[in-house]
Amino acid sequence: MPTWETVRSLLLAMGYAPDLEARRLNGRWDALHLAGLHARAPAERLALALSANRLAGRLREAGHVAQQRA
Repeated sequence: MPTWETVRSLLLAMGYAPDLEARRLNGRWDALHLAGLHARAPAERLALALSANRLAGRLREAGHVAQQRA
């Protein structure tokens, strides 16, 4: 796997300016939900993320139990 420096050097050698940017994916996020999330304090967002992770773990476990019973 090439490093960023290698990719950068190759692009410069070919006459291209390396440009790395981050942008949101279209259609995958609810803008209103994101705005509300960004309005929360970082500690509150962390607590919500941990809670969602625990819920996902419980759902996964319930799925395993259901598969074993089937």
